[in-house]
Amino acid sequence: MGGLLHAFQFAVWALVTVFKLIIAIFNTDAYLEFYGQSHHDDFLTRAVIITIIKAVVLLIGAAFFWRLAVFHTTRRYFEAKADGTVPPAEEATGMEKLMRPI
Repeated sequence: MGGLLHAFQFAVWALVTVFKLIIAIFNTDAYLEFYGQSHHDDFLTRAVIITIIKAVVLLIGAAFFWRLAVFHTTRRYFEAKADGTVPPAEEATGMEKLMRPI
């Protein structure tokens, strides 16, 4: 159930983000107004604000993607462990054998 929620959050975020970034390309004022920053008139200030907002949006997307990826990886591992199909650990190399405590 949690994975479905994370996937839904990621999908909604992706759709809203793509929509907002398309708006930003054609109408910068509407994009800044969405975040309550449309009162800035200086081009450099507007460019910096847009860059910061886009960076924050991308960080949020990375966090959603990470949550989704970690959930699915651990879910697959524990399903395999419950089925008894987890592959054994890889054979240690010579140096790893020397460094392993007895």
